[in-house]
Amino acid sequence: MILFSSRDFLYISSGRIISAVVALISLRISTTVLSTTEYGLLSLYVTFQIFCGLFLVNPVGQYINRHTHEWWERGEFLSRLYSYRRYIFFVGLIGGAGVSFLGIVFNGNDVSYVAASFVILFLMVLSSTWNATWIPTLNLLGYRAISVFWAVTSVSIGLGLSWFLTSISPTALIWMLGQALGMGIGAFGAKASILKHSNHTNSMNKSLITREMLASYCLPLAAATGFIWIQMAGYRLVLNHYWGLEKVAYIAVALGLSAQLWGLCESLASQYFYPMFYKKISSGNIQDCREALSDLLNILGPVFMVIAGATMLTANLLLVLFVDSKYSGVGIFVMVGALIECCRVIANLFSNAAQATRNMSSLIVPNALGSTTALVLIFISGMIGQDVLWAGLALASGGVVLVSVMVFRMRKEILYEIDYGRWLFGAMVLFISVIFSLWQPLPMDTNLEKFASMSLVGVGSTTLLSFLLWKNPSLARLMSIRLR
Repeated sequence: MILFSSRDFLYISSGRIISAVVALISLRISTTVLSTTEYGLLSLYVTFQIFCGLFLVNPVGQYINRHTHEWWERGEFLSRLYSYRRYIFFVGLIGGAGVSFLGIVFNGNDVSYVAASFVILFLMVLSSTWNATWIPTLNLLGYRAISVFWAVTSVSIGLGLSWFLTSISPTALIWMLGQALGMGIGAFGAKASILKHSNHTNSMNKSLITREMLASYCLPLAAATGFIWIQMAGYRLVLNHYWGLEKVAYIAVALGLSAQLWGLCESLASQYFYPMFYKKISSGNIQDCREALSDLLNILGPVFMVIAGATMLTANLLLVLFVDSKYSGVGIFVMVGALIECCRVIANLFSNAAQATRNMSSLIVPNALGSTTALVLIFISGMIGQDVLWAGLALASGGVVLVSVMVFRMRKEILYEIDYGRWLFGAMVLFISVIFSLWQPLPMDTNLEKFASMSLVGVGSTTLLSFLLWKNPSLARLMSIRLR
């Protein structure tokens, strides 16, 4: 198959696997060195970071991605980002202020703690934003190997520093400081690599975005991503109100484990396929956009459903391997997390129709309905005193509503074509996996049984994925696009 003979795919897959392993080790260490209360507090800090990233930065970041090839070829990419620097500084101040308020709520008598909260989240927003700007830019432009190098370097240094610093002071703030420093080092190195490859001679600062595009592209996208934030992280504030920090930690750990695994899958897909997708739709030709979107959907949609099934089958084993034993009873949340993440990434696939047509306002209704469903059900569960499991099921229900509405809404943007055979196959695999994981879980009493179960699921999933990708015409078309 072309896919597995590609040098680019080997670079990206190896880098993402290493990054995922580091992230899982990071989860194991953080759940071990931090108490459940501190981990719950870390989850709330991350909630504010994600708010800054999704609501304030992501809309502009996607606009930059959409125009990266165009600006690079004109020799004006770097000059376009001048005003972006000031904007990111401002966003960092907002994130720091939000966490300072949280610091006052939990430790208002300690002024130094509140000040440290502000500074550390400010640094985290700046370093993570620039890390998520320079490294993907290298990848978009076809510099795969150096992009992977700085991505791995970022997470590795971040883990090392967080581990070292929390050995001195095991608190949520100190853990986040280590992560911020690691992201900052990776961002600095990636920017240096871009400057090395750049042949830009235009030193005049150009505007990043026009008022028209701000109104028609960024603001609608910000509205949509604001609702995404509620489903991804904002709900934790409600959980803390009704169930307390320890329950927040339990759900954050379980859903975080699913998110780490799905982050590997989604980033492999986005780093490898999305540059070709963006390249093809950059022409603005509606037929090119339709073909590119259809190919992306038919390659990745069925694959994501098979991966969701594998995650559900191995949920309890993953928990044993990557999370401290004090969280051993949250396996059901890992399964729920797999469904949530599957819905999220498939909805993201379909949302690329809005990217192609630049009609970002079309994303608002699907995300609004999904997040509202989840939030209302969580509020109801909390008010009537239900177990926190109902909050997890509420999030899953919101995910199902999101992807259902997104499928139909994006059809109005682009008349994409679905490979029903492959999609039906993926759905059947997911359904069967849900049945087995709930009523006939894999045996995991001894180490031998754990190893056998993991191997069985791994081999079976790989076989099914190979079947989906073998002689896939969508895969062949999309891979024929050359970035450089």
